[in-house]
Amino acid sequence: MGAYGYTATGGPQEVGAVYIFDGSSGLLIHSLHSLHPTYGGEYGISVSGSPDLTGDGFGDVIVGAPHESPSEDLPHAGRIYVYDGFSGELVREILSPEIDSIGNFGHSVSSVPDADGDGLADILVGAYLEEGDSQPRDSGHAYLFNGQTGELIHSFDSPNPGQYGYFGVAVTGVEDLNGDGFGDVAIGADHESPAFHFGRVYVFDGRQGSLLHTLTTPDPEFDGEFGHAISGIPDMNGDGRGDLIIGAHNEQLRESPKEAGRAYIFDGSSGALIEIILSPNEQQGGQFGISVTGVPDTDGDGLGDVLVGAIDEDLGPLEDAGMAYLFRSPFNSPNIALSADLLDFGKTNIDARPGHVKSLVIRNEGEGTLTFADVGLRFDFENESEFVIAASDTSPLPAGSTREIALEFTPRFLGERRSLLLVLTNNPSQRVFEVSLYGIGSDENHHVIFSPLQEKDGLFGFAVQGIEDLNGDARGDLVVGAPGEDEARGNVYVFDANSENLLLTLHSPTPRKRGHFGASIRTVSDQNGDGLQDILVGAYGEDVVSVTEAGRVYLFDGVRGTLLSSFVSPVPETGGGFGFAMEELPLGEGSSSIFLISATGETQQPGHKHSGRVYLFDPQNQTAHAVIESPTPEWGEGFGGALSQVPDTNGDGQPDLLIGAHRMKGRLSTENSGRAFLYDGSTYQLRSVFRSTGFNWNDRFFGVSVLGVSDLNEDGMGDLLIGAKLEGINTGYFTNQAGKVYVFDGSSGAQLKTVLPLNPSVSGGFGNSLASMGDLNRDGYPEVLVGSETRRGWGAAYTFDFFNDEFLQSESAFRPEPNSLFGFQVAAMPDFSGDGFADIACGAPRADPYFSPTDAGKVYIIASDFSNLIVVPENIDFGEVDIDSPSPATREYKILNTGITELKFGTNVFGKDQGDFVLAQVNSTGTIEAGGEQSAVVEFRPTSFGKKEVTIRYSSSGDTVQRQNEIVLSGVATHSLVRTLSSPTPLRRSYFGISLAEVGDLTGDGRPEIVVGSNDSTVEGIYDSGAVYVFDVWNNKNIRIIPPPEVQSRAHFGSSVASIADLNGDSINELIIGSPSFTPEGGPSEAGIAYIFDGSSGILMDTLRSPSEGIRAEFGFEVARAGD
Repeated sequence: MGAYGYTATGGPQEVGAVYIFDGSSGLLIHSLHSLHPTYGGEYGISVSGSPDLTGDGFGDVIVGAPHESPSEDLPHAGRIYVYDGFSGELVREILSPEIDSIGNFGHSVSSVPDADGDGLADILVGAYLEEGDSQPRDSGHAYLFNGQTGELIHSFDSPNPGQYGYFGVAVTGVEDLNGDGFGDVAIGADHESPAFHFGRVYVFDGRQGSLLHTLTTPDPEFDGEFGHAISGIPDMNGDGRGDLIIGAHNEQLRESPKEAGRAYIFDGSSGALIEIILSPNEQQGGQFGISVTGVPDTDGDGLGDVLVGAIDEDLGPLEDAGMAYLFRSPFNSPNIALSADLLDFGKTNIDARPGHVKSLVIRNEGEGTLTFADVGLRFDFENESEFVIAASDTSPLPAGSTREIALEFTPRFLGERRSLLLVLTNNPSQRVFEVSLYGIGSDENHHVIFSPLQEKDGLFGFAVQGIEDLNGDARGDLVVGAPGEDEARGNVYVFDANSENLLLTLHSPTPRKRGHFGASIRTVSDQNGDGLQDILVGAYGEDVVSVTEAGRVYLFDGVRGTLLSSFVSPVPETGGGFGFAMEELPLGEGSSSIFLISATGETQQPGHKHSGRVYLFDPQNQTAHAVIESPTPEWGEGFGGALSQVPDTNGDGQPDLLIGAHRMKGRLSTENSGRAFLYDGSTYQLRSVFRSTGFNWNDRFFGVSVLGVSDLNEDGMGDLLIGAKLEGINTGYFTNQAGKVYVFDGSSGAQLKTVLPLNPSVSGGFGNSLASMGDLNRDGYPEVLVGSETRRGWGAAYTFDFFNDEFLQSESAFRPEPNSLFGFQVAAMPDFSGDGFADIACGAPRADPYFSPTDAGKVYIIASDFSNLIVVPENIDFGEVDIDSPSPATREYKILNTGITELKFGTNVFGKDQGDFVLAQVNSTGTIEAGGEQSAVVEFRPTSFGKKEVTIRYSSSGDTVQRQNEIVLSGVATHSLVRTLSSPTPLRRSYFGISLAEVGDLTGDGRPEIVVGSNDSTVEGIYDSGAVYVFDVWNNKNIRIIPPPEVQSRAHFGSSVASIADLNGDSINELIIGSPSFTPEGGPSEAGIAYIFDGSSGILMDTLRSPSEGIRAEFGFEVARAGD
């Protein structure tokens, strides 16, 4: 609020002041005063609040002081001040760019919605008494400044300058009027007219500075002063664009009192007059319209409203008390209603064409016509073009009508995809509507499964296990734990892995908050005689009677989900963690098994609190007949944190038992170094102790995962794998906490090898989980799945051949997410894809499904990468083929079935050059017997010049990963009279061909050669240094590469090439090559240089420099051969 007549005690009179009040409470926030207090300086006669000018996110303030004098010889030239609205501190002062005595710069000020594209508001200032050298007296100026820097953007002069025209007496910024996305400006000149001060208002494009409209009063009157007050209005007529209100405070209608005043509303987009406003209490000299402002919607119709002042109207007996009137929009508005704010396309195969189509219905429930500014998509990351608008109509939508927008989801990649449909309308209450688009790209061999609940911190996927077919489809199924769901009471789900349908939901029989039911799960052999596997579920945080968090374990029927039995610790202990890990140990052929259940928080003896135990239970009577304790108990060692049976390691025919204790101290008392212990499966006696042999540092977590596997070193005994997920490795440089997996001989305990991650990264978590996949590659030895929970922050799962030391498969989330813990738990799944091989389940318990709460979790199911169908070779290059050749080029390839069952297969061809390749002899849809092969013949019949390429993809009933079943066909179509030259060392943006020259015969074969420049080629690792290539065009081959004699980045060697006459007497032309951006040693930057090379050998002969070198002179930009 300005007080331009304010006089400070003891200071100059009428210097002015400005006050900022809190809009909600009315309390004073800041008092602002001029830094150049001047008698009658009119500081504060004009003020404007502004959206953020400084980038701090808070509004700011502009203050005009049009009578302040920058110097004695410039009285009343004026200035403006810009203040930080949050702190009240001065940001800058701005003087007129065309400073003029008595110019009154700052008489009017306004903020302008971003006009220059920097994302911040700008500043408009009027100087209504300024005049240029060739302008009439007091014709006036206005200026648009960058709000952040204060730099001048545009200067505005009246398109109809007149003496005393007062252009700039009023200014206002307005929202985008012409649809270019930038703010615009309006400037009043209230004394302009052919005569008698009728007044005009000019509307300018804020971005370009060009004139959009000239507005005049419909009833011109002498001294009417149309344009003395102007303001932008939020859209008042429902067309989606801002409008303008203009005051003419001295006008009157014929029957109105003299100088009663009025105001006009103009359509901001078209400039058309749309409303005339009169005072409800017209009075002579009332000056209705001397001040006007547009205000946001005050009555809920979504349209802008206006406020008009009449400073000299009487209020009852109070003469000239003044009035202000609020006028609401008289227009009807549209009202948009959408059929959905989320379109879920579900799962769509990545090879399906056309894709999945859904429609959005738009209904106009208002009274006015709904117009569309745009209907488009805003893409999210890599999902561009996977959602497309299949059909839309953006013509106006009458009241009560509906419109459909058809959208198509055609995923190109696996996993969740999303986008946003943006609908831009003239709906007054909300211009932009966003509709979320969601879908999942899938195929038969890759699935992503979500919890039915999808709760925040649900940790779905914290535990995963494969289970043999439960529903009779001859495919493996999946069990998933979500211990964080239902306030950490936890849930367990059983899914049909092939269809992803939910089969069962298991709940704890004795639920408790933070009981963590489902934190551990283990599928076990049939326990109730139905011939199908059953399910053990741990709830390590549940209470046992009055003992809190002692832990429980439950055995459920795998098919019906009924509770079969429960297990508790024989000595329940608060925080005992009974059920943290579980394992089944077979007792031999035809015998039953026992259940191993760890209680990692139980105390073995005083002073060794939470050292841990492992109990051996008879599943039939739920009694513990043995307990295994750490041989060297420590406080909190985590003994039993990982359990695994091991194929017989000592020849007694009984599987043995491997136990991890990943928090035990190391040899030098290092924390969390970890150990593992091998126990005899018959006597439960300790046989071997295993420690890390790596760097003796803290937090290696050796033993966080353990796995027994069949013989890896051909001694006939089982062997051991132990994960150390945070152990550092050294592969030329040290990678802290990358993780590794140790392999030990089960019989002797000797270390056989260590396996390092494929792509080591800090805190990689490699080895966090292990699972046996069985023999995938038919070499007679098992492959192992290794989880790496935080590789590059995303996680990974690796299939490793531990016998041959070979990584066979690497998988990551279809939509990688940092910190999702993908790979935290991995499991082998009984074959779900139908190829006879085990498949992969991988939990990502902290993944965030789109539109779901944080850490809800996901599980990925992936077919193992061992396809039975193989196509050889993987690539066929036809080389160059003449387009006029009477017979096509032909090649043969083979289709092999390396599996043990007959396969059905089909063929698809992809690529834009399909018309150039013909499958001449191929059984495109048929069968191939186990171990069989078929031959196929393909022809290259080019129809146009250039390089051609297509991909033939084979899919089959045993196909798991498509990329192994593709063959790429390529060739180059040529002609005897046409040659295609390409760089022998192609690189992106190398600009091969930027210069060309025919240089005569350089080889002595009687035919001319061609020289080609590539001025942005990379030479010796230096970018944009450039190179030149010499081609024997007749034989279509490159015969020489000429690098720059002095390799320099961005020298652009080869920008120009030419031949010159023989200089050394060998009768062969020489070559001249320009390097216009080269900087000579000691010379100016980018002065340029040129080189002469021997035409026959390519040896440098001479270097040419300009006699008048200068910065960026670019000597050598062009070179040419001159006559004698």
